[in-house]
Amino acid sequence: MPRRRSVPLSAIPGLPAHKLNVLVGLDSELTSALIGVRGAVTADNLGALYAVVRRTNSFLGGMEIVLDLSGTTADAVVLESIRASVRTGLLPPASDPAGAPCRLRIIDPVPAGGLVAA
Repeated sequence: MPRRRSVPLSAIPGLPAHKLNVLVGLDSELTSALIGVRGAVTADNLGALYAVVRRTNSFLGGMEIVLDLSGTTADAVVLESIRASVRTGLLPPASDPAGAPCRLRIIDPVPAGGLVAA
């Protein structure tokens, strides 16, 4: 029987090169959720991250959702898109056509070099 060889997803043409690792945690009283993200947040995978936020928001409307990006890298355009959702309280229409209110807060990525301003 021939052996199967696994192929890394990055080697498949047409698939995004950046993978996110996401962990969603809910507090015991269901008043807030923490979405921990690791990896590189790009324009290609931002829609997937918004989908996780939307699904978390639909679990129980009105809960605060903290998006922890401290373990990520992200360019300014991606961060501005996320910050716009924080300001408006809505996800982009392409990610949430229903326009459900979303109490989103973010923890920014750590700057390159790992130094955090005091």
